[in-house]
Parts: sequence; C-alpha cells; structure tokens
Amino acid sequence: MVGVSTWRVPQNVTDRFPTDGSLFSGAGDWWVAYVKPRHEKALAKELVRFSVPFYLPLICRVHRRPDNGKPRKAVVPLFPCYVPFRGEEHRRLLYDTGRVRKILRVIAQDSFVRELRGVDAVLKHGEDARVCSTLPVGSLVRVARGPLKDLQGYLEQVEGQEYLVLGVEMFHRYIMVRVNPDHVVCLDSGRSAARMNSMS
Repeated sequence: MVGVSTWRVPQNVTDRFPTDGSLFSGAGDWWVAYVKPRHEKALAKELVRFSVPFYLPLICRVHRRPDNGKPRKAVVPLFPCYVPFRGEEHRRLLYDTGRVRKILRVIAQDSFVRELRGVDAVLKHGEDARVCSTLPVGSLVRVARGPLKDLQGYLEQVEGQEYLVLGVEMFHRYIMVRVNPDHVVCLDSGRSAARMNSMS
C-alpha cells in the first residue's frame, strides 16, 4: 500500500459541534463543504459560532525539518478540503464565509454516517494509526472482539502486521489501525480472517 504516513490523535482540539455525542444521531441530512486549502479549521471555528453541526476529524502529523532533522508537529485535517456538516438550511451561511468553494450532496446518507462513525471510533481509540489514499484490496471484515468491536473495514497486511483499513469513500482517503487478526470475522464467508489466511 502506497502513500502511507503515521499520525497521532491531537489533544484538546475542537473537531466537532455539538460535542455531547448527538452529532451522528441528530436530525438533518449530511452535506460536505469543499473548502479552500487550509481553511478547514477556520471554517470549523465559524461553524461553532453559528451553531452549525459539523465533524472535522483532525490528526497530528510529525515531519522532520529539512534543515536540522528535528521533528515538527502540525495538527491537520484527516480529510483535507472537506468539512462534513448537517442541515441543508445552512448552505448559504457557509458560502457567505468566503471559505467554501462548493457544497456537495451526500447521496448515501446511511453509508456516510457509518463511515464517519468508524473514523471517529479509531480516533477515540487513541492508538497510532496510518493514513493512506489507496483503495484497500484486502478481505472485508468485521471486528468481533476488542476495543474496536463492531467496526467494519478491510484487513490488510503491511510490513508483517495486520491492519484494519476504513475511511470515507467520498473523500478517497483511508485510515489504518493495527488489529488482532483473531478478533475479526470475514464477512464474505463467515470464517475468521486468520483462519482464511492460514489456508491460503
């Protein structure tokens, strides 16, 4: 899998509104604001001020400075240029900020919410993970046990380790988190992915 980088979950960063857990279960369809580069967090601050429900997952990326090799941290959006929000009535308000290029309709609402929930669960898990832009090709699985229980994604092997890959298809960007292969069940056949791998 190409285009993979490691990140950590940032602390004390507002990445959603509201913050009481009702974001994914509240009323109103999801839309996506396609924003100007590096305007995601600025738009998020305005959405909080306007009380517009939104979700902007953030990651802490570590770079090595070219001049001295020291690590440099930056909190950046997991999905650059995309800010999902709820409520068709807010579209004009978002355009008025001058930060939005266009607003995209989310056709498959149920799938989109399920994908956002999966991303959020990995972020809350708090473990190191990886970001990639390559469509996963592994077996479709569901996590049956452990802290990531009930998440659905693709099982991939990277550098000898098993990873659960999930993300938002609309954004063509995915996250990978290590998973115990004995904890997942292959959705295609009902056999455990570990058993299936041992038979190949």
